[in-house]
Amino acid sequence: LTNQIPYHANFMECFAQGSYMELDYEHEAFNQIRFKTEFAKRKCKVVVPHVLEEFTSRRVITSEWVNGTKLVDAPREQIRQLIPVGVELFLTQLLDIGAFHADPHPANLFVTPEGELCLLDFGLCVDVDEC
Repeated sequence: LTNQIPYHANFMECFAQGSYMELDYEHEAFNQIRFKTEFAKRKCKVVVPHVLEEFTSRRVITSEWVNGTKLVDAPREQIRQLIPVGVELFLTQLLDIGAFHADPHPANLFVTPEGELCLLDFGLCVDVDEC
């Protein structure tokens, strides 16, 4: 047997809150606008779609359409070229912005026809606590 606790109450609370917040599209729109603004300040080489706030509510988010291909379906050479962009993007989030996109799965990372990395779905974002 182990001396580890079977579950961690703070972890479970955080998971539950994150799951609920991911369904609130006004919250997602707030995150998307926040990250788009923060990335622009830092001149990050990433596309974040513009949110149309007047057509967004708790149950619907409306943003500009971005043409692209899933990152995993892009040619290998293009993926290799975008690796430094992705590394810089996520290090910037963690170390400079103090918050990060916590759901970077293949359907949320696109490559635009211009070869730019596009980050989608800001429903699950987390602030980094100071130690």
